Amino acid sequence: MTDASELRAAGAIRRDGAAPAVVLVHGFTGTPWELGTLAEALSAAGYAVEAPLLPGHGETPLALSRATWDGWLAHVERSVDEVLARHGSAVVIGFSLGSLLALVAGVARQHRGVIALGALGTALELPTLDARVLRISEAMGRFLPNVNVPKFRGSDVRDPMAKRSNPAYATQPLRAAREILRGQREARAVLGSIAVPLLVVHGRADDTTPLAASLALVSAAERAEVELRVLPRSAHLLGRDVEHREVCDAVLGFVRRVTPASAPRDSRSASGL
Repeated sequence: MTDASELRAAGAIRRDGAAPAVVLVHGFTGTPWELGTLAEALSAAGYAVEAPLLPGHGETPLALSRATWDGWLAHVERSVDEVLARHGSAVVIGFSLGSLLALVAGVARQHRGVIALGALGTALELPTLDARVLRISEAMGRFLPNVNVPKFRGSDVRDPMAKRSNPAYATQPLRAAREILRGQREARAVLGSIAVPLLVVHGRADDTTPLAASLALVSAAERAEVELRVLPRSAHLLGRDVEHREVCDAVLGFVRRVTPASAPRDSRSASGL
């Protein structure tokens, strides 16, 4: 079970710093903990960081079962708008479900301060069996009972410490999981409109979202300048897995490349993280 200290550690993350601020959006059943190492690396490099806790997360599976795509998206949009109001520019990066939210919210604001986007382990596609179950669940509408599917193998991560310490839920409520399909449809609808630099990172050992999802994203984002990184040893939980340093380096390098030359910079380094 998740204890109180883990829940406190799983809350939203905010770090003061320079623009562009980086908004990090976590995945389904997870928390900002998934992106905590990345948040600290960006903060140590001088960037402002915002990692919101999505509705229904960090509480109980029952709370998540009541959550919807619209609620998640509205929460992310508010976070991005608040960051833009404070800092003027932002890079929006999402993990798994969070990648869909980052893409939809970010594309709508790419001419209003969002200067780049990132998708880590994108959930644009799911394994065939998972997708079939969610389609059936979606078709059942309000008649779907409140079913929680256990994560029999735990977190999809190769690092044993990360697997033990992850404060994510141990089950997945189908009522909320089927909302991922709505997110996939809305994300696919905007991919051709991405006009800012896009970073795409995927783990080759990912059993939760197929590498094909990231390749489809790269192919569809035909107007964007895309950087694709495939990590050979990582599973799904990229920000905490065996190549988390490589993820931090890839994201930090990307953010530095898209940061305007006139933006304030911090001389500190994230190399020690």
